[in-house]
Amino acid sequence: MFINDIWSCGVTTKTKKIVAEAQKDGYLLNFLQLELEEGGLPNWKTINSFCELVATSTQNNPPDEAMQSPQEKFARLMNAIFLKTFNLRNYEEDPLSAGEILLFTKLESIDRRDRFATTALYLAAPAILKLRGLKGGYDVRRIFSLAAYKAMEGGTAKNKELQILIGDLFEDENLRKAVHRIWYVFKDARGNPEKCAKGLRDLADGIYLQAMKAEQARKAS
Repeated sequence: MFINDIWSCGVTTKTKKIVAEAQKDGYLLNFLQLELEEGGLPNWKTINSFCELVATSTQNNPPDEAMQSPQEKFARLMNAIFLKTFNLRNYEEDPLSAGEILLFTKLESIDRRDRFATTALYLAAPAILKLRGLKGGYDVRRIFSLAAYKAMEGGTAKNKELQILIGDLFEDENLRKAVHRIWYVFKDARGNPEKCAKGLRDLADGIYLQAMKAEQARKAS
């Protein structure tokens, strides 16, 4: 699995440039209204607005190469979303954020399991990003990324591992069930990243709705 060899094997200059762009572009997402299509990906209004931000931003100095094709524009925005969504460290000893590790792996690895797990998480990232900063234990982005790590290792977490990772962090029973379910979406998708991404998006949407209901209940009490 490439994630374990990333430091010794190194990455190409092109990939380093893409990840550096994504790090820089993440700041621009603060000024972007992220509108998603029914399939959970950014619509073209959002993509074009993002490209305008990139072109006029003081962050873009010196200017990057122009994004010509629709695929380049889409990838540039999705890379920024992916990195911002998982801008956290899963383990203290990790020299990079989970987003950087996952994006490097997605761009460089040819391992089948790596590509499945990172592609699925990549496609689900816009939905998972909504969880960022939620209070009450609902920001479970780390659990999504750890589940992807486990899928790249070729398995799912054992019940004992789940108990250690989840523990008593989540008081809400529905949230505990949703978090537990994340680990098995990768397994159930059987190597189909689009199917896996849909399952991850559905879970992220459900957790987000639970968070909003909990916040409304808190304000009403």
